[in-house]
Amino acid sequence: PPCLASESLSTTNYPAPLQLLRSNGRGGLEPVLEGMEWLNSIHVPVHVVSVVGTFHTGKSFLLNMVAHGRGNGFALGTSVEPTTEGVWAWGELLEWEELKHPVLLLDVEGFGAPGNTKNYDSKLFSILYILSSNLMYNSVKIIDQREIEQLELLVRQA
Repeated sequence: PPCLASESLSTTNYPAPLQLLRSNGRGGLEPVLEGMEWLNSIHVPVHVVSVVGTFHTGKSFLLNMVAHGRGNGFALGTSVEPTTEGVWAWGELLEWEELKHPVLLLDVEGFGAPGNTKNYDSKLFSILYILSSNLMYNSVKIIDQREIEQLELLVRQA
């Protein structure tokens, strides 16, 4: 199981996730100052793990389980409306004995969320594709042809 990295790795540890990017309301993304300041406080290389997939597939829950072994941390939705908007980071770096660098977990808004365009989804995917050491695709069921085609389109546009 992971443990929290020493405080010397970042000047600030947050008890909750921080939003790094949010929708600008015009089909694009913009940085969130508090999240960017926290990222700038990290003084060591990190291993970035991100989870992508369609909305309501359990991305946030999966990352919560990875981080603490329980479902607290990233917000979880209980309605048909998506909960995660933009890109969020776990507020603390995690360490595993098997990895050389501490781990930064990123949670992202689900693809195909109501009101979002394919272009917006492509921008989200592109950013995570560039930033991530490991990029996982999460699905609540067996990945079908439609999901493969959607992922292929996102990869091509990235």
